[in-house]
Amino acid sequence: ALVSFARLKRSDLIKRVAPQLPSVRILDTNDIDEETSSSSSSESFSLESISAEARLAQADLSSEEQELFTLANGIGIPENMWAINLSQFIKIWKIKDCVALVSEKVGPIAGTVLDALLSLSENSELRMVDIAHLRDRLPDKALKTDLQQHLSALSNEGIITVSGDSRTVVVRSLELVSAVKRNVIEKHVNEKFGTVSLRLFRLLLSGKLLEEKQIGDLTLRQVKEVRMRLYELLKHEFVLLQEVPKTNDRSGQAFYLWTASIQRVQDKFEQNLCAMIKRLTLRLKSELETFREETDGVEPSSTAFQNASRKMQLVEQALQSSILRISGIFMILACYDR
Repeated sequence: ALVSFARLKRSDLIKRVAPQLPSVRILDTNDIDEETSSSSSSESFSLESISAEARLAQADLSSEEQELFTLANGIGIPENMWAINLSQFIKIWKIKDCVALVSEKVGPIAGTVLDALLSLSENSELRMVDIAHLRDRLPDKALKTDLQQHLSALSNEGIITVSGDSRTVVVRSLELVSAVKRNVIEKHVNEKFGTVSLRLFRLLLSGKLLEEKQIGDLTLRQVKEVRMRLYELLKHEFVLLQEVPKTNDRSGQAFYLWTASIQRVQDKFEQNLCAMIKRLTLRLKSELETFREETDGVEPSSTAFQNASRKMQLVEQALQSSILRISGIFMILACYDR
């Protein structure tokens, strides 16, 4: 299910190509029913004739441009095409990350139960799972015996809802995905600012407006340290600072209250991840171009070429690894709601 078989209309494909060829314009002759157009897709559009100058210029096109030019002329376009089933990839990784989080926070057995629940709920239109069916799906006999206990643990964590008659279960998918996203953000805060700053961040995510002294009392930290860490988080836009005047005339005296918004932090984090991916991609492109320039004309069998090639491989591997890791974090934040 990781690839899907799609019948792509020839007109749809050309509409993707045409913007890259200014000399080509799509003319829709009429609106044709989807079922009819799939069987006779070549009749659902016509191409404006391409000028003789453009045809002569074809010889000057790059191989990629020439391929696009050929497609625009309708030569050799297959009616049936294969494509990556991106939604299935996202679904698989979403289930994996949800199960991993529950296994970490609640326990590995709870993770196994959730995995079975998610698999069964995918096949249910109402997303409800019969507990009897769930018990049959579980591999371990002891796990089946203690199923109600594990369901209670998941319910206490707000991950599932058990019906009043204890016969059906519903996975609270939105809350579970939100927990996965929050866990990613909290891990980043911990890695970047430390455990103490993470405690302050978690406290402020409760939505309360707190003064520095209140935060210090609740976290058992000195006000000076709390202030330093809060301003560090504020600099990177992980927390918010709100000024509240003590008097109506705004004479200058005010309370300074701290809070945090998980959605605001997530939006900013996504922007930062996109910027990081762009920088790393440009760095990789630059490194590859430098390697080509430095090795241009150098014999591939020479020691200099081999050393430069090994160095380039290490750099490329490190950059690609970073891009994939950051892209994985971005996928969790930006795609798991779909």
